[in-house]
Order: sequence, then C-alpha cells, then structure tokens
Amino acid sequence: MRFFIKLLVAIPFLFSLSAHAWIPNGDVVTIDEIIQWNGDGPVYFKLSNNHSCYIPAAEKNAYSLILALYLSGKQASIHCFDSEESVGGEKGHRLHRIIAVKQ
Repeated sequence: MRFFIKLLVAIPFLFSLSAHAWIPNGDVVTIDEIIQWNGDGPVYFKLSNNHSCYIPAAEKNAYSLILALYLSGKQASIHCFDSEESVGGEKGHRLHRIIAVKQ
C-alpha cells in the first residue's frame, strides 16, 4: 500500500518536470554576414538558415555577442521576432533571444 501512495505522489511530480523544463528548439545557426552602417543605425546580421535579423545600435551587449559569434564561427540558437521590419533599407526581424551553444 505504501508503494502505491509513493507512486501516486511521484507520477504528478514527474509530469511537472517536463512542464517546467525549458529546452531550446535545437536549431543552431552560424552568423554568415554582419551589415553595419556608420552612425547610429541598426546592425543587421544574416544567419546560415537564410534569415536576417537586426539589433538596434544602442544594444551594445547584444552587438558584442553577435560580433564574437561571427568572428569565432561558433554556433548559437538565435530567435528573432516574426514581424519583419525595414530599417535603413534592409529588411529583417528584431532579435529576441540568443542561446550560445558550446561545441
């Protein structure tokens, strides 16, 4: 009887682990190209999956990470917002999240 009570307590716990675990979708890309104009315009970058994203010039930390990933050739899981915008003549999606992947 005691075993069944433990089992009844353990089953919901096991199901709750998957609900609270956050796992990236696994789509890893490299940054193939960076486009930056002089001045305070946004920084565009093209990914190996043919998507284009951008970050506003004021986001220096994100720009540093993008530049480091580009120069090192390392992979990352990069997600940009769905809506496409045209800023400075280039079309792209604003950066939402970067997950650096250790190789």
